[in-house]
Amino acid sequence: SAQKGMAIVRYKLKEYPKIIEAIKNRHINYNNEFKKILDLENQGKIFIFAADESILNLSPKVDPKEVKALYDQGLADFYKRKKDLEEFLNRSKQ
Repeated sequence: SAQKGMAIVRYKLKEYPKIIEAIKNRHINYNNEFKKILDLENQGKIFIFAADESILNLSPKVDPKEVKALYDQGLADFYKRKKDLEEFLNRSKQ
């Protein structure tokens, strides 16, 4: 559980309270930074290129079929967004 995990972190890192606090709040920090990134994208200041589908289902072992499928998905995602990326880059040059 998350609480058990934090208990272990507190015990192991008791000499580093700022690290413990950062780990404890990492989800909050992640969400805040993610919101900032989305806001920047909505303002047209950055271009986010991300996978259309989650890649969290990869097993810890390196399976060539999974790697190939991930590569193919990345390539397909790129070609779907290529025109958007080119338009963003052209606007950025101006």
